[in-house]
Amino acid sequence: MTEQSEPGAPPRESPTEWEHYQLYKDVRGAIASLPIYFRTETHISGIMATDLHTLNSVLGAAIEEQVVRTLNLIRNTWDPDEKYALCSFVRQAQTFPDVLLRKASSDQTDAEARTALGRLRQRVQEATDIPSPKAKAALAIVAELEHLLEMT
Repeated sequence: MTEQSEPGAPPRESPTEWEHYQLYKDVRGAIASLPIYFRTETHISGIMATDLHTLNSVLGAAIEEQVVRTLNLIRNTWDPDEKYALCSFVRQAQTFPDVLLRKASSDQTDAEARTALGRLRQRVQEATDIPSPKAKAALAIVAELEHLLEMT
């Protein structure tokens, strides 16, 4: 009987000529640093260790969401020059690849800008019970930004 050996993994070549190669390297470095930054609100109690396998899908989804959130929070490690400022990591469930670096569409960007401006307006109003010149100026800036957003 002859002994057969399993073939090794094919050599992986780094795409050094690729225009996004530095991003590739920086994202790999950010992924390696995830354990330092990773935080989750997921707490499990009242289940025996032998039954943890029943939570695979839920835990996997929670981990994927937190990885995407953490990568976006540590953007300065993988995009220090803000070359990809309009891009962010997004999770797409039930599809491969699970996580993409995607440029926001203009509709999505507009919706996010409106939401952010609404929150800013609310915070300025909540922070200033007594109208002050600074509060009025801040609200005027928010109103102008909202107007500019409507024009686009």
